[in-house]
Amino acid sequence: MRAYTWVAKDATEEQPEKYPPQQKAAVDVTRAAKNKKQGENIMNEDKQEYRNNTLGILIGMLVGGLAGAATMFLLAPQSGAKTRVQIQQKSIELRDQTVGMFEDAMDQVRTDGMKLTKDGRKKAKELLQSGQELVIEQLEHVSDAAKAGKKAIQNA
Repeated sequence: MRAYTWVAKDATEEQPEKYPPQQKAAVDVTRAAKNKKQGENIMNEDKQEYRNNTLGILIGMLVGGLAGAATMFLLAPQSGAKTRVQIQQKSIELRDQTVGMFEDAMDQVRTDGMKLTKDGRKKAKELLQSGQELVIEQLEHVSDAAKAGKKAIQNA
């Protein structure tokens, strides 16, 4: 086998070519597919890293905000007893707000559930009525067909 040479993309060094010209196109396609897959993997890693960075920033902002609030309370120009009372009052307010929001959400879920149940029952009744009407209609057709068959047999 003859050794072929080619110039690298950066044109700084020459390397012996491993494949004759006939096979080079197939090898190039394979390499391109492999490079594309590697590029996609790198892009996916970059996206994941971006998501992780965004989540980290949000968590950092939350922790920083809480630390700042705690520092504000602790370094406020008032007595420690007043600060503790203020913290206790704020925590009670927050608890009450949370309980209120939870109760509102539960009421909404109950209301939606009752509405869905009511609508479902109404639809079931409508379907039952429609089904009964269809059965009656089909029974009439069968009865008419039976009468016609009986008449045909008597006439024969």
